[in-house]
Amino acid sequence: MGNAHMYPLLRTTDLGEAFDLAVQLVALATRVQEVSVSAMTAPEGLARYLPLPELAGRPLHTSLRIPPQQAQSTSRLLEHLPSDRFSWSSTGSGWVWDLTPAEAKLIDLIPDLVIDLDLDLDKVVPGRVEEQFIASAGSDIGELSWSVIWPESAREDLWSIPKYDGVELVIHETGLFSEKWSDTHSVWVCGRSETRAEWAAQATGRTVVGAMELGR
Repeated sequence: MGNAHMYPLLRTTDLGEAFDLAVQLVALATRVQEVSVSAMTAPEGLARYLPLPELAGRPLHTSLRIPPQQAQSTSRLLEHLPSDRFSWSSTGSGWVWDLTPAEAKLIDLIPDLVIDLDLDLDKVVPGRVEEQFIASAGSDIGELSWSVIWPESAREDLWSIPKYDGVELVIHETGLFSEKWSDTHSVWVCGRSETRAEWAAQATGRTVVGAMELGR
C-alpha cells in the first residue's frame, strides 16, 4: 500500500480490541485482495510462526540480521550453509536468507540477532491466517495488512483506488514502520482521502485519532 494515506483509528494496549476493530474494518470492504503479515523475532521465536505457511500453503520468507559485533560467532555456527545464503555489507553487518528453525536453534544463544519474516497471500480463507498470526506474535513487533477494495459512493465522494485501499494492524510498535517496541498496538485505515477514513470510523463507531501518515 505504498503512498497510501494512513489514518489511525485506535491506539490501545489490548491486542484483542485492536484485532477486532481491524476485522470490522475489513468487513466493510467490497473485497479483500491480499493479506500480508510481517514480524521481527529472535531466533528462538521463529518456531512459533511455523503454523502460518502450513495454513497458507505458501513459504514463510525469513532473513536473519547480523550486527557487526556478532558476525564472527554467527558465521562460525552457520559455516555449513552455502555462501549464497549470506550477504555482507561494507559495515560488517550481514544477513542470512531463508533461515530454518533448525538453523535458528544453532544461534539462539547469541544476543542481538533479529529475524525478519513475512508472508503474502492473495488466496486464503478469511480470518484463518490472521488469527494464527496474532496467536504467534506474542510480544514481537509485527504488522498485519489487508489490501482491500473499498465500496464507492458518488454522493459521499468516496471512490475505490485498489492500489491504496486497505487496513493495517501494527503490533507492539511505537508507530508505523518504526521498528521500536511498545506495549501499544494501533489500527489504521488506508486510502487516498480523509473522507474515506472518516467514513470507516463512523461505520465502526470510532473517530480518527491522529494525523495522516504515508504508507511505504
